[in-house]
Amino acid sequence: MVYRVNKGKPTKLEKLRWWLLHRGPRREVTIDSLNGLVTFYSKDKAVGKHIYFRREYDVDAVKQRVRLLVDNGYIDEERPGIALNIGANIGLITLALMKFTMFRNVIAFEPVPSNFRLLEKNIAQNGYSEDVQCLQLALSSEDGQVEMELSDENFGDHRIRRSFEKGYFREERREVANVDARRLDSLIGKGFFAKERPGLIWMDIQGHDYDFFVGSKEVISRYRVPVVGEFWPYSINRAGCERDQYCEIIMSLFTHYLDPAGANEFCTVDSFDSLFDRYTGPDEATEITLVNEGWRHKSGF
Repeated sequence: MVYRVNKGKPTKLEKLRWWLLHRGPRREVTIDSLNGLVTFYSKDKAVGKHIYFRREYDVDAVKQRVRLLVDNGYIDEERPGIALNIGANIGLITLALMKFTMFRNVIAFEPVPSNFRLLEKNIAQNGYSEDVQCLQLALSSEDGQVEMELSDENFGDHRIRRSFEKGYFREERREVANVDARRLDSLIGKGFFAKERPGLIWMDIQGHDYDFFVGSKEVISRYRVPVVGEFWPYSINRAGCERDQYCEIIMSLFTHYLDPAGANEFCTVDSFDSLFDRYTGPDEATEITLVNEGWRHKSGF
């Protein structure tokens, strides 16, 4: 089926329908979209609203980043391995990876119970339960439990709490819940990658990146895994990570990065620090692709 994506402005009728849906009691809403059959919460003003109006979520970004990594020799198209979707939310990136790339297996990590329930539902109702493993975990620098602060309007902005200071998004007022956390490196000992290596990490973890990298150094280095993720300095700082600290761990793992909203070409990580000067506002962020030139399967950039 050829699915029509709504790239124009919503009509007045569509806006009215969303307003009535959003203003009513919280309930599950299921729509057909380019990503697949998707269920989301009516109170979600971010991901839910986006998928409701656009009928797709980051499909082009997934296709373009994976193709970029294949063309530059960082993903073996014939043997891509397993994709890891960290901070999977309700599964829209996982669905896009399964539908539009060569990855046939994904491990999706989502720690928040309400999101995790919809993640499992969306994977099941699209026929991927045998191919996608869903784990209700946060990935961090230590094994144990962490506190998640829960946004009441953007269900993709639940964050591991590291600060109680007043924030731009009034984070200090958020309800807090405890969730299980693991180091990604801990999964090696549990045999997760014994049969098939991880071939891609796609993550969106609201600034908890530094702790994630600390807990995943062995996986990333041993299996030579490229990373696509959000870069959001405001949330990185709020997660307790200093600018120099973040740059140091990036440079310890990777040699090049790409910012599609900037130069849109691979740059050496010695210029990574400049991204902090480019994205300075509390709501300014971009997507970055991180690689190590020693990992290429063939000639690349």
